Amino acid sequence: MTGPTFDELDFEYATTVAEKAMGAMAKQRVPPTPNNYHLWFKYSLGASSDLKRTIDILISNKRKFDKAVLVSIDAPDIWRMGFITQEELHEFGLQEYVAVYVPQSYAFAGNLFFVKRDRVRVITDVSSADAMKFAISGGVAEVDEHEQ
Repeated sequence: MTGPTFDELDFEYATTVAEKAMGAMAKQRVPPTPNNYHLWFKYSLGASSDLKRTIDILISNKRKFDKAVLVSIDAPDIWRMGFITQEELHEFGLQEYVAVYVPQSYAFAGNLFFVKRDRVRVITDVSSADAMKFAISGGVAEVDEHEQ
């Protein structure tokens, strides 16, 4: 079941949802950027059960997308931006593999790939937050280089 749509919100209810979204973002230490705010407003509104379930899982596991990588999946010279979510995949019978989540642009969705370690490059000059922003924006967001 989903909540009301944006067009159905009255001022008082929208204000309550906005305050709830800002509180949740602050609690999780999510920067209040327009894209983040839009996502957390939809989460607080209950507009998408899939979005709510995904964020609830991430919050409950206290997991973050904090290891940005480039991963070669389709061909040796084609790279996708992703995030390592599991360093070990022994439970799947994969000894030299890592789990890499590759987000889709302009959506809170993506794909999970099990990839051999030698096809993954850790990104060291860009923060994970900037890498996610870059990936979600389809590559149009500005990225600040960080010295490690």
